[in-house]
Amino acid sequence: YHVVNIGEEMMYFSLGAHPGFICPLRHTDLFSDYYIQFEFGEALERHLLTDGLFTGKTEPVSLHQNRLKLNELLFEKDALVFKNLSSQKVYLKSDKHAHGVAVDFAGFPYLGIWKKSQASFICIEPWYGLADAIGFEGEFNQKEGVCSLDPGNDFLAHFTMYFF
Repeated sequence: YHVVNIGEEMMYFSLGAHPGFICPLRHTDLFSDYYIQFEFGEALERHLLTDGLFTGKTEPVSLHQNRLKLNELLFEKDALVFKNLSSQKVYLKSDKHAHGVAVDFAGFPYLGIWKKSQASFICIEPWYGLADAIGFEGEFNQKEGVCSLDPGNDFLAHFTMYFF
């Protein structure tokens, strides 16, 4: 991403990606055969959503050996949204074969992992910015996660996907 403020006032923005990956990768696999592997050990805390808005509540998400085992129940409360991760890269993997996906989101402060119920895909989403909180009535520039850019300046960010 390359954002340029060509105006004469401070510019506020958010951006993010919504890449989706077929999962399971093979027809003989189950979704529950897969996991998200984090680059580092994390004390994961998901930020809860209701109708696409943050509730202000969180709940822990357990990892085993840096792995988040995937299952449909994980997404009953909408996306898994993580802030302040040490990991800047995650992997979608299975123990049944060597194929997978890695998403390197270095520099992005937020990560969303989302799956529609019973769909055969999962999204791994690096974000600069967040949805509104329930009851938020402030200006856009007051939202959590909003970026600002001085006049004449630019902002660069990128993420990389690897397929193996």
